[in-house]
Amino acid sequence: MKTLTFLGSPRGKKSSSYHVAQHFITGLKNAGCHTEEILVRDLSINPCRGCFTCWTKTPGRCIHRDDMGGILEKIVSAQLIVYAFPLYYYNMPGIVKNLLDRQIPLVKPELIERNGVTGHPPRNPEWRNKVFLISVAGFPERSHFDALVSAFEKSFKSEHNKFIGNILIGGAEPLHIEEMQATYSAFYKLVEQAGFEVGKNGTMSDKTNKEIIARTAYTKKAVEEFRKMGNQYWKSFEPVSRKPIKINNNTKELKLNSGGIKSFLAGMAMQYKPAGVPDFEGSVQFKLDDSPYFLAIKDNVCKAYKGQIDNPTTVITTTENTWIDIATGKLNGQQAVMDGKMKIDGELGLVMKMGELFGGNNNHDQDENTSPVESGDKSPQDHIQQHRGPIKIPGMLWLNVMFIPWIIKWIWGGLSTSAVPLLTSAGLALVIFIYHIVSNRPTLFEIGTVVYLTLAAVFKIFNIQLYVSAIFFFDNLFLSALWLGSLMTAFTLTGEYSRYNLPKPLWHSHAFIKTNQIICGVWGLYFMLCALLGFLSFNGVGHELFWRVLSYVMLVPLFIFTSVFQNWYPKKIMTQNVSA
Repeated sequence: MKTLTFLGSPRGKKSSSYHVAQHFITGLKNAGCHTEEILVRDLSINPCRGCFTCWTKTPGRCIHRDDMGGILEKIVSAQLIVYAFPLYYYNMPGIVKNLLDRQIPLVKPELIERNGVTGHPPRNPEWRNKVFLISVAGFPERSHFDALVSAFEKSFKSEHNKFIGNILIGGAEPLHIEEMQATYSAFYKLVEQAGFEVGKNGTMSDKTNKEIIARTAYTKKAVEEFRKMGNQYWKSFEPVSRKPIKINNNTKELKLNSGGIKSFLAGMAMQYKPAGVPDFEGSVQFKLDDSPYFLAIKDNVCKAYKGQIDNPTTVITTTENTWIDIATGKLNGQQAVMDGKMKIDGELGLVMKMGELFGGNNNHDQDENTSPVESGDKSPQDHIQQHRGPIKIPGMLWLNVMFIPWIIKWIWGGLSTSAVPLLTSAGLALVIFIYHIVSNRPTLFEIGTVVYLTLAAVFKIFNIQLYVSAIFFFDNLFLSALWLGSLMTAFTLTGEYSRYNLPKPLWHSHAFIKTNQIICGVWGLYFMLCALLGFLSFNGVGHELFWRVLSYVMLVPLFIFTSVFQNWYPKKIMTQNVSA
């Protein structure tokens, strides 16, 4: 089937009707249709002058020499024509009305009787079109489309064109927002199904039509919330009132490494953009899963805290995962309120400005272990994971656990000449490795540790002198290669563990990736330096005990650096990104 889609929104590709139409077209393509799309606003189409020159002096040809001549040829040759546009004054935009008015050359001036009423016969007797309508409106009720549907039913009811159905969507303004497209994935699948059915069978099934209506219908309560949100939206363009804030000295500020939702809110605070609401002073109180947090904005600086604040500007009550979905663009905030997933008290205008105040790049790459999920799904990997598997310890603590086999090897192995310490450490590493095969996924460090410690035990059992006499060198050379080599992976060795302390949207942030690359690189260089000290000892330069003690002493500033840097650097880099 040859199809022609007129995209009639004056907004063009940035419109809600455009996004819906694209999914309908996808369905047509899946059905094997040959599709063509035309942005009406890009056409040069003059208004009809009502001169009837196309009927008298130049039959079938308009007095205007514009783009409409070529469009008429496309209309006659198409089997299906789709009109997609927003509702303007209970009808169609002016540019679409021009498009319809200028189709008068396609019919002859003779008057004929058709279905009991008067009409005009087609100029080309072979002209046959099916017509499908896609329209969106700002108002929520479907009744606003009544006049438009009636006009289409009367306009396309003849032997040469037939109106076969429609998709009508009220309250559709958020559909044009690019960051919100994933929110409507389930609805878009229905639209694609409708397009497939029209392309395959020539009509949309009653089942699909009813599902689309059910998904886009508003309850009485939802309409009330819609009006409230709409009024607050326009009110949001007014200056937000200032509410002086006072923070208790005992209130603890949240940091990026605090873990879970605390990290997410700390990240929001770091991305605060003062230009969003210049010189604003106020606070946003969150009640997330009954736990209180707040953002305090003062002197063009935003900080995140746990606890309550007096006289907040706005209070947001929802779940942790719902707020993460809203803040990262997976869930539309307006829809969340109307669905009862979020409650807002106070100045809604401040919530409307969240994108301006805290907006960042929400287009995160997908983690290699996950796939996109629709809003509302409770996939644990899509939200907050503070542990790996059923043993509920923080992700970063697993890095310390993974060093236990090494500590056994270094301490017990240093006091014993047998292979038992190495076999024990290799066995413990294997247990951790198997646990994470079953519950999650082993990291590069866990895989490498099992392989290395197993080989070390074998070398010890068979008394391989090259290894036995230079254990300090080989241990640190291997760790150096492992840590520095992980810089080439999606997550560095430290990032593999620390990401489980954070909500997934922060896993691919530049601040998180860069911070862990630097920390991992520094530790990799430390192990390389230790390997050099072991090499000197192996070649008779100094005593191995001295070099070992020196390597342990160097751990003190290294731990201090890691502790300070993981808090200071993300804040620094995120603040720079906001001010850039």
